[in-house]
Amino acid sequence: MLFEDILTFLNNTIILMADWKKKNSSDGSDSLTIPNTEINMALINSLIDNGWDGEFGKKKGAIVIELDDKAQTLAERIKDRPFEYYEAQRLAICLAVQMEQLFKMHKSYLFLDLEDISIIDENWYIINSFDENSDKIVDIVVHDKVNNVEFGKPVRLSGDYMAPEVKSYFASAKPQIPFNTNVSCIYYSIAMIMMEIMDIDDAEPLNGSPMFFFLNRCLEKNQDNRFFLFV
Repeated sequence: MLFEDILTFLNNTIILMADWKKKNSSDGSDSLTIPNTEINMALINSLIDNGWDGEFGKKKGAIVIELDDKAQTLAERIKDRPFEYYEAQRLAICLAVQMEQLFKMHKSYLFLDLEDISIIDENWYIINSFDENSDKIVDIVVHDKVNNVEFGKPVRLSGDYMAPEVKSYFASAKPQIPFNTNVSCIYYSIAMIMMEIMDIDDAEPLNGSPMFFFLNRCLEKNQDNRFFLFV
């Protein structure tokens, strides 16, 4: 179920990508810099393949993305105001195409934080923190035909947007290495971020909307029953 749920999400929402047009950049535009790595370039290409037509270049081992406004992470953005429904939907779509790309390269995150995602413009968002040295980056492995992520580092991590099984592991007195868990832990993390940016405690205020069902699918306590599906 690694790709099927992501691809179903994309097939049902990809038309939204083509509806957006890039705003004209101004002389006062800022830029976002991320390491020039194969995976970061693949993340950018995943956005390009789905309609992003922004400008970027490479300079001294970095990828520099031109912005229409000052560089902001989600953490900085929500200090101004919560995300509206459609803005949150756009973020979900951008994360979907990037997570699909990471999965194809057998990589994922145990969890994300608000600081891990940057705003390119009001329509486009990018994961800014992919670094092979990051402790949150994990390999995807297959156990009994189930796609898991494997964590094998002797460190303790903390974060506000961890799936219950990940949070429990790092809270245990003697975490066993390696730690294997379902790849769906990142679905749970993303759903928690979505609620945070919309300033809601659960999905109930969105009852009946596609986002309501999307969040509930991602927030299943049983990790085997989570799906990154937006219909």
